[in-house]
Amino acid sequence: MLSFKNVLPLYKYPIAYFKILLAIFKFFSRPQLVISKRRPYITFSSTGDQEYLASLYNKHLGERCFIIANGPSLNDVDLSFLKDEISIGCNGFYNKFEELGFTTTYYLTADLNQANIRAKDLSKIKGPVKLSALHTASVLPFRNGFRYFYKAKHHATQYAYDEPVYPQFSEDFAAIVHHGYTIAYSMLQFAFHLGFKEVIIIGLDHDYGPLVEHFPPGKLKVTEDNIDLVKKCHFDSSYYKIGDEIGVPFSHKQTKAYELAHQKFVESGRTLLNASPRTKLKCIPKISLERYLQGTT
Repeated sequence: MLSFKNVLPLYKYPIAYFKILLAIFKFFSRPQLVISKRRPYITFSSTGDQEYLASLYNKHLGERCFIIANGPSLNDVDLSFLKDEISIGCNGFYNKFEELGFTTTYYLTADLNQANIRAKDLSKIKGPVKLSALHTASVLPFRNGFRYFYKAKHHATQYAYDEPVYPQFSEDFAAIVHHGYTIAYSMLQFAFHLGFKEVIIIGLDHDYGPLVEHFPPGKLKVTEDNIDLVKKCHFDSSYYKIGDEIGVPFSHKQTKAYELAHQKFVESGRTLLNASPRTKLKCIPKISLERYLQGTT
């Protein structure tokens, strides 16, 4: 929860601690005094973010949704069809909202560095139901526009044993969201919680090009020397700028997480498909988005 120490300068620590405490207070149901005719008593309010997330359980039971990752193949897709669909976006996809003329239904972010470099922009986004992991509250403005926070295991070190229990998949998004080395894994757990019968992913290329050949998994500072490699990883060449800190992905661990997600969907009688044109991910069935939308898949 205090991983902001690696992101923020020392003088910002006190306010970051305070923001985290406020987010925690907002997340959990709070004690409140009720005055009745017979006697006063203390109960717990039902206004916490966790209560709201619990109320979303199976909200979209039997429906379908589209999960939008941010790979370069998004540029191969006409996204106008999403206007009439339920969709979940993340991270820098909000840069597409103005061009599209509409927003996603839901929007998630979880990575501390992502939240930090996009904090001002994220505060201005209007339209989708916005959810952010609790630990990101430390870098978001007080007026951050995030209506709800969720409790995420945001780093492998938060698990007692790491590898022997990785990956895990939460079927109760209100209780916990598990770490999968990618925001797409959080979105899959959210979609499962919402009860969607059919989930189609677009923009999940699972291909980071030469970046992973030149740099090991972990944090990387974007510089003039590596910016050209970084630009090839997302649909928008300006997704990151020089000076940003990004994560070089643990691709094999992402794959393990996606394998479990697909297994969970299948076991529950649901469908999980990948309609990303350039995807290199093999564990989720690949389909043609065009044929799917035409009902011929």
